[in-house]
Formats: sequence, structure tokens, C-alpha cells
Amino acid sequence: MQMPANNPTGRPDQAAIDTPLRLHREAVPADWTDYNGHLNDGYYAVIFSHATDAFLEYAGIDSAYRARSRRTVFTGEMKIRYRHEVRAGDEVAIETRLTALDAKRFTLQHRMVHAATGTVVADSEVLNLSIDATGPKVAPFEAEIHDRLSEIRTAHEAAAEDEKG
Repeated sequence: MQMPANNPTGRPDQAAIDTPLRLHREAVPADWTDYNGHLNDGYYAVIFSHATDAFLEYAGIDSAYRARSRRTVFTGEMKIRYRHEVRAGDEVAIETRLTALDAKRFTLQHRMVHAATGTVVADSEVLNLSIDATGPKVAPFEAEIHDRLSEIRTAHEAAAEDEKG
């Protein structure tokens, strides 16, 4: 988590929240490629899932939180758009933005970029649901998590407005 040393809250400071977040990089193993020598389509979802996991850690929805609160996050929907091929050994980096948030869900937009060339190779939109694991059932985020997600969302929304000009 990126925070100034003088931040006593332990929460991300909007000034310290990168837009987009760059929390995950991964090299493509040879056994993830298909008969064309490209990253198999299902493994794009695996890489995007790893990026979502990195975001959850960043947002405080980590193993300690899950154990203490008996709350977790489930994926409700994932869309992937494939744009360019990726081959074995290529390293990809994921850029993540929190684009929507309400009491029980949030949406992440991931962009997969070829680390060496900067070429965007795929995009993904992931709807994540707050889950009370004792049910399991959809339930509102606990206040501390919703506040943290709100801070990230506000920073990402402000950056998006700045980019529009």
C-alpha cells in the first residue's frame, strides 16, 4: 500500500493513490500457451484474477480481514476483450482502476499491457460482490472497507476527470 509516512490512519491518502494502480506483473509460462503459441484465452482470466487479488490486498480485503470479519469478495461478472497476442515468456503488467462502487459491489477495469512494448493486449471489467461468508450471501461492505474503497474510487474518478480535460 502506498502511503506517506505521516499518515496515521493506515488508509491510502488520495494523493498517494496511483491512477491507474500498477499492482501486478506476471510472466507467461509456456504451458499457458495454445496450439498457436499464444496465451490461451482462459489464462487471460487467470492473470486478471491475480490482479484483482492484488487489488483486494491493497484495499485491505486480505486474509486477516477475511478471517476476522467472515467477509470476502466473489466475482459476479467478468468481461474480457482480447486485443493482441501474448507469447510464452512475455511479461505483462496490469493497470487497474476502480470505476464503480456502492454498498455491496465494486467494478474494476483492468488493462493488460505488454511490459516490454507498452502495447495494450487485453482489457477486463470485473464486477465484485461483497459476501458474508457465513451465508454465503451478498451483504454490504463493512464500514472500514467501504471507506477505503471510497477513497480509491474518489482518487480514480478525479484522475479520470483530469484526463478528459
